[in-house]
Amino acid sequence: MEDYNGYETVKECLILAGISELQKHSIEDLSLRRVSALCNVSCAAPYKHFKNKQEFVFEIMLYINRQWEKLRCQVMEAFADNEKTQLIEVCIAYIRFCIANPNFRNIMSMKPDSFQNSNMQDDFYFTENENLIRDYCIKKFKSEGTVKKKIFTIHSIIYGTAYMMDRKYLENSKETISMVRLILEEELE
Repeated sequence: MEDYNGYETVKECLILAGISELQKHSIEDLSLRRVSALCNVSCAAPYKHFKNKQEFVFEIMLYINRQWEKLRCQVMEAFADNEKTQLIEVCIAYIRFCIANPNFRNIMSMKPDSFQNSNMQDDFYFTENENLIRDYCIKKFKSEGTVKKKIFTIHSIIYGTAYMMDRKYLENSKETISMVRLILEEELE
């Protein structure tokens, strides 16, 4: 059996090499030849696992989404007894996930033109995180204006914190996470 750079399957190797490739190049400049070379497989190998480049990118996004979803479910279970704490801890986990996986974060924020007007787009852009934040805010805050403001603020805190930690404007420390947790708690009061 061939060695796929330590991965169990060629498909997994291709997906992870695709993540690396998308770190360096845009979706439009994604080269399945370069991805194949990273896995030490033939140029035809991606087409044995994916119909085309669009499906390949979609599978990469699904892979990343599944990694996040596993963690999110663990957090949801651990804090099932308190909805507000659950939401805060999911937000904190998302920040940590983004910082631990900067190559994932860039891909998670991509909105490829090729998925517009496609059912595929719904599979990874309307996430359970957004539903969780929206549903909590609708229940807690009655005014539509307040709900929109809170959703915007919470998203800004999450993505801003991840960005600032990544750029080293904020230290990735327990103190920073505690500060963010406190800010989220205040916003959700």
